Amino acid sequence: MLSDVNAVKSVLNKHEWLIGSGCTVHMTPYRDILSNYKSENLGSVSMANEKRCDVLGIGDICMIFENGFKFTLKNVKHVPDLAHNLMSCSALEEEGLEGRWGKGIMNIMKGSLNVFKAERKKNLYICSVTYDIIAASVTHMNTSDLWPKRLGHISSKGLELLHKHGVLNDKINDLSFCDDCS
Repeated sequence: MLSDVNAVKSVLNKHEWLIGSGCTVHMTPYRDILSNYKSENLGSVSMANEKRCDVLGIGDICMIFENGFKFTLKNVKHVPDLAHNLMSCSALEEEGLEGRWGKGIMNIMKGSLNVFKAERKKNLYICSVTYDIIAASVTHMNTSDLWPKRLGHISSKGLELLHKHGVLNDKINDLSFCDDCS
């Protein structure tokens, strides 16, 4: 397997993921695709070539697959010294997904729904994705700005009343209302 990895790693890019049963967790060297990132020393992981690589943090990745399906990989380890992205079959199974393969294609399913597929290249399964950076960046928005939209464009007085009665835990800051509601 190591020779197969070496054969394809020079052509893999940020948008391609190796899917394997030898990997126990999802990992990426790319910090910029992780959302909900927590920077912390999480020890190290052992590679197939017996090299150890430090884990510098953990986060989620919102992916869009070629079929248009969106899926968020949870608890992805940030391993900067990794040569490419790795997706774990066992971690996918823990998330309720299963793999079915044949004729050079691995279909990752949730029940009867085909979430995504990976193609076999040099005896390794590789899937291509794009990243939903917009969805990932929502975690950095002021949550009080989201409430007027979530509650049918409720007024600031209505939000203050909900906050006063303990319905909303968020502190209501200066809100930015849409053109129709201002």
